[in-house]
Amino acid sequence: MRAYRDDNGLPPDVDPSGEGGRPANPSPDAARGSALVLKPFVVSADRIHDPSLLAVYGLYEHESGSDGKAREFLEAAVNSGVVRPRAYLVLAKMRYVEAIAIPLGAEGKLSAQQASAILGPLEAALQYPPDSEVYRLIVETWNRGEAKPTNRDVKEIAEGVALFPRDTGLAYSSALACAKGGYAAQANELIDKGLVFAAHENNRRYFEELRSTLSAPPTADAK
Repeated sequence: MRAYRDDNGLPPDVDPSGEGGRPANPSPDAARGSALVLKPFVVSADRIHDPSLLAVYGLYEHESGSDGKAREFLEAAVNSGVVRPRAYLVLAKMRYVEAIAIPLGAEGKLSAQQASAILGPLEAALQYPPDSEVYRLIVETWNRGEAKPTNRDVKEIAEGVALFPRDTGLAYSSALACAKGGYAAQANELIDKGLVFAAHENNRRYFEELRSTLSAPPTADAK
C-alpha cells in the first residue's frame, strides 16, 4: 500500500479508499477523541499513474461540482485507456458543453474539430455495455455540428435506435441527424421505427413532419 501511495503522489498516511485527508492509521490519541490536525494535501493528475484512480478522482470532482479539477483527472484517465465507460461519457459531456458555448463552425455550429473531440471518447465508450446516454450525445453532436456523418457513422446511429427501440426521443434525433446528413432512406427507416413506440399524437406528428422534408420516398412498411 505504501508503494502504491508513493507511486501515485499520495502522502504516506492517507488512505486513498477513504475520505480525502484521512490518515490510514490514526494515532491512539485520535481514536480517543483528541484533536487531530490533518495536513492539507493536493492530489494532481500528473502524479497519479493508476488510470482507475484518476477516473475515481475525476468522477468524484464532477459529482462535487468541480468540473475544472474533474477535467484534469478525466483527461488523464482517458488518455491512459481507463476501463471505466462513465469516465469517457462524462469527459465527452464536458467537451460538448464547452463547445456549444463557443461554437467554431459556420452559422453557430460545432466545427469538425470540436465534434471530433466530443465523439472520440464516445467511440471508446461504445466498447462497453450499451448506454443510451452515449448514443444520445453522439446524435446530438452530429445535429449540432457542421460536418456530415459518414456511412459508418450512420450505421452507428441506427445501432443506437435498434438497441433502445422505446426511446422515441433518440429515434427522432437519430432520424434528424440522418436527414441533415443527406441520408434520406436511413432517416425514413428510423422514422418508421420511432413511430412504432410513439404513442402520443404530438410525437407522431413530429416524425411525420420530418418525413415530409425528405426527398426519398418512405419505405414500403411506413404507416
